[in-house]
Amino acid sequence: TTTKTTNTITSSSSSYGSMFQYVCGSEFLRLGNGCYYFSTEMTTWRNAHFQCRGRDSQLAVLSSEWEDGVMRAHLNKPQMTRLNRWLGGIYDWSQNEWVWGSSGEVMKYSGFLQHNPRPNSPRWKCVYTAPGLYFRWNYT
Repeated sequence: TTTKTTNTITSSSSSYGSMFQYVCGSEFLRLGNGCYYFSTEMTTWRNAHFQCRGRDSQLAVLSSEWEDGVMRAHLNKPQMTRLNRWLGGIYDWSQNEWVWGSSGEVMKYSGFLQHNPRPNSPRWKCVYTAPGLYFRWNYT
């Protein structure tokens, strides 16, 4: 398990009828095409993952440059507390790929400063956004 603690970004969505629309819960904020919860609690990635599941949601999956840009623009707003924030990505050593922890799906997009970085030690690696990197992705 990882011992680093950071804050959480949780995403959630709802579907009604044949039309997909985003209806955000009271604790969630609508950004782009999704609903996000911004935690103020410092915790590990694993705990954040299960806290999100307890809210019928998941750690944020930013699967396009557009979604990532919307999130970074929001996190860079002056009223947002400048904290590291967990995303849903983890490194899968069996595939040697970054995947989304909630689904195991290989990331088709990543917002790392370095293109698709490869960790050098076989330990649990988790993705977070960092204010010092203008909320580009990093891992621990």
